[in-house]
Amino acid sequence: MKNIYVFKILVSLLYIFFTILPLEGQTRKSPQSEGAYVFSVAPVFGFLYGHAEELVYKKADSDTLLSQLIWDIKPLFLWGFSADIYRRYPMEKPGFFMNLTTQFSFPTNTGTMEDRDWQAAEDRLSHFSSHDNYTNWATLMDLSAGISVPVISRLVFKFHAGFDYMYFNWTAQNGYAQYGKELSPGVFSPWNENIPKVYQSGTVISYIQYWFILTPGFSLYIPYRFFSVNLDFQISPLIICLDQDNHPLRNPPLQFNDYMFWGLFLEPTGEFTLSFHERISLSAYVSYRLIKGPRGLTMIKNMANNITVRDSNKAGAAYSALGAGLSLKIQIR
Repeated sequence: MKNIYVFKILVSLLYIFFTILPLEGQTRKSPQSEGAYVFSVAPVFGFLYGHAEELVYKKADSDTLLSQLIWDIKPLFLWGFSADIYRRYPMEKPGFFMNLTTQFSFPTNTGTMEDRDWQAAEDRLSHFSSHDNYTNWATLMDLSAGISVPVISRLVFKFHAGFDYMYFNWTAQNGYAQYGKELSPGVFSPWNENIPKVYQSGTVISYIQYWFILTPGFSLYIPYRFFSVNLDFQISPLIICLDQDNHPLRNPPLQFNDYMFWGLFLEPTGEFTLSFHERISLSAYVSYRLIKGPRGLTMIKNMANNITVRDSNKAGAAYSALGAGLSLKIQIR
């Protein structure tokens, strides 16, 4: 009996939600003095929580790893701004929209950097090291544009295409290494936790990673009088990743430059916006960004004699992070 009452209450709330509450743009008609489009700006504050990976494969046509470096992003706080152009009343008819969001990091410790090598017999682990990971700087930029089409009551479909750019600059410092014993050139004994730790101070590795991604996607936008919900999904294979890895403590010091292409980019995003005033609204968003699969070649530079050699297509990279944040949107006109 109690369950029946609960069910009736839920049905009543859904009825109010979908039939009685006024839609955005139905509470009033826009006067002639109002333009069809709105331009707004917003400060943005958020964070990332996840990691990036620097990968080396044993062979160009194999998925067996030779080396894996995991750079923590746990967490990385961001600040920035966004700018939007969109139809004032998207439920009235199709329209155009555009968004530019740029965010920057605060220099901080973001966890650890772990480095693993598989150079023992039977592809077993031979090397392990762990160091503090410092994010010196990060820049993220997302640019998208598309069309919005009202399809049914309280629902707008959006199709868009965009460009995503990410830049990270990390430094691994002050940690330790455990290396298996070299049995023959390039072959080491298996790693175990009893291997003595060799402690290291200062900068051990520095790493820069660039991402350039073309991102088609679509959104479902549900507008109401005082709030709106936007559910967005992006997927793309159009990925370019460039990175630079510096090992100043090696003998000789080495610099690795990787050029990687293609892969899988995936990002779902949910955003909830609450309007306090006709021109002011607060938005909260949550997203998850996954990138995997880009492969490419490596250029290895000997920093002692400036000689560079080319390695085959063994380089790889990956990225996985949860993002969340707030923005205060202010309509300029």
